[in-house]
Amino acid sequence: MSFDLSTSPNCKALLGITAHWTSYDHKVNATLLAIRELEEEHTGENISDFVYDVAKEYGIEKKLGYFMMDNAGNNNKALEHLSRRLQEEGYAGFDPVDRRLCCFAHVLNLVVKELLGKVEKKKGERISEEIANLEEERKRWRALGAVGKLHNIVKHIRGNPQHRATYINQQIEELERKIRMVEQDNDTRWNSTWNMIQSALPKQEIIDRYVESTPGLRGDKLTTMYWEDLNMLAKLLEPFKKLTLMEEERGTMYGTLNSVLWEYDLLLSKLETEKRKPRRDGPFKAAIDLAWKKLDGYYKKTDDSIAYIIATILDPTMKMDYFNREWPADWQEGAKEKMCKAFDEVKEKYDAEIERDRTPLMSNQNLSNSTESVDVYRWRFGPSNQSTENELEKYLKDRLVTFQTQEAIENFDILQWWKAHEADYPVLARMAYDFLCIPATSVEPERVFSG
Repeated sequence: MSFDLSTSPNCKALLGITAHWTSYDHKVNATLLAIRELEEEHTGENISDFVYDVAKEYGIEKKLGYFMMDNAGNNNKALEHLSRRLQEEGYAGFDPVDRRLCCFAHVLNLVVKELLGKVEKKKGERISEEIANLEEERKRWRALGAVGKLHNIVKHIRGNPQHRATYINQQIEELERKIRMVEQDNDTRWNSTWNMIQSALPKQEIIDRYVESTPGLRGDKLTTMYWEDLNMLAKLLEPFKKLTLMEEERGTMYGTLNSVLWEYDLLLSKLETEKRKPRRDGPFKAAIDLAWKKLDGYYKKTDDSIAYIIATILDPTMKMDYFNREWPADWQEGAKEKMCKAFDEVKEKYDAEIERDRTPLMSNQNLSNSTESVDVYRWRFGPSNQSTENELEKYLKDRLVTFQTQEAIENFDILQWWKAHEADYPVLARMAYDFLCIPATSVEPERVFSG
């Protein structure tokens, strides 16, 4: 389940709740369960009451699994209260720490904001509208380094028709084949800053001339050093941009929980490489350190839930091979121990169900005239036909799923693979259907609010 709070244009606090599950035809499904207005204070207790009521309404209160949410503290309290509420109603409850998953898209947004820097607001102040002194606003942005200076330049260019015309006319003078306006960033999404940088880099000479001809922008002149920072920042942001788009995809192998750990590892590796590079002190260097610290902090939180490990190992393209290749030895051991423990718990329940539902091959009535029961399957297949090898060990030893082309990667359906191998790994298949439908982000309820 995932849920998210949003404020509507008419100032109503709305809670969107979505469900995620694997259907009988082995497809990942997501649907909106409810949008409810939250009139009370946005405490964890109030949020959990709404979630419980919706779950009760749909009759799924005994089937609640993991919860994908943004990283607000009231969501932690919501799960604690929801577990207690279930116990009070006579249900088993759950471990709120293990079941609480952090939206990866939200983590990326927080990390990139550290990387890009931020202008501090005074309480009750809106930067763009309530700063009387324009130069004071520019100074705040300028302190961020290259990104802040570019923000000031682009805002000036787009500030009125005369400035726009001056900028466009400079391109006409240079006989530019494609005359384009630079894009403006905003406070809402970091992608807008990425777009601003990408639109500015090909126009370096035009922007430099514009700044030189504009007295009010002299303090925002982008020297060679600052342009180099923008180039490096654009390259550094590229994997963040790519992974953000991948995680928002539906019906692919990237939007579910099995992608999260390797994506963390990839981005941490990129930031660690940048941290090791010799670089002058300044806003850009400090921003890289802060971004790495933020990402590493959320990465460590993945240890709180076993779901990340299970989902990764249940991906037949990775299994334990990914951890053996990328993680230290002690981390590898810890990952396998967690998987073995989870497997044993599910297998115990599975075996109990099989025993309960077992039907004798031959009834006592049919055997009443026989002094011995004949094991026809043992006679036919022999005593050693049934493997005694642990199902999990067999799965981990079997070869990985590999691909010859990019198209094959994009078309791979992980749940259909598990459907095809369910007879070989019945317990693991059951786990796969539960864990591989968990989304990597809480984008589904956000989609509801964005239309």
